[in-house]
Amino acid sequence: MKKGFVFSIAIVLLFASGAWAFLGQGQGFHIGAANKLMWYGGVGTAQGGNTATVGQEQEMFSARHGGTYGIQKETGVFVQSGTINNVHGPSSIEQNASIGGLQGQGVTGGCYRTTGQTQGLCLDMDTVVSKPWGVGGAGAAQGFVGGQSQIVITPTTASAQSQFVGAAQYAGITAGPNNDPLVDNSLDIQLGQNQSVAGGSHPH
Repeated sequence: MKKGFVFSIAIVLLFASGAWAFLGQGQGFHIGAANKLMWYGGVGTAQGGNTATVGQEQEMFSARHGGTYGIQKETGVFVQSGTINNVHGPSSIEQNASIGGLQGQGVTGGCYRTTGQTQGLCLDMDTVVSKPWGVGGAGAAQGFVGGQSQIVITPTTASAQSQFVGAAQYAGITAGPNNDPLVDNSLDIQLGQNQSVAGGSHPH
């Protein structure tokens, strides 16, 4: 989320200088998920997982100087799951995920109207599957699909942006009696976008 906050600060500074009026708004989401399975020995099966769906939308409208309109949307679906099928010996699965989205938009008044939008999307996932010894299998998967879009329209200008991410992570082990396998996966994605439109000067 650090990158998203940088974009947010940038847009606030943009609008804070030389403006007699400011209309602005922001919103964000964060998914923090952990899925841990530990099997110490014996025959059996263990399962666990998490799912989450997010969706946000915000609009703004300024009627001064002919009208300025902006809209922002962000959506996402997250799935996390792990399964242990054990015959003998220990097995373990550890999954962690941190996903965050942030968006903000604002418009200044005054002689030089400026409209701006910013969005950030950050994804961090880790999966560790271990089968120290003994016969058995363990598998884990997690994934996220999401996107953001933003549009700003002034009496003389229109601008649009969109960004999308689809990420999946999988780890699986099928072990024999004398194996000691370990799978360790990590994934980090950061997306950011911003746009600004200057409306120019207006007669009194």
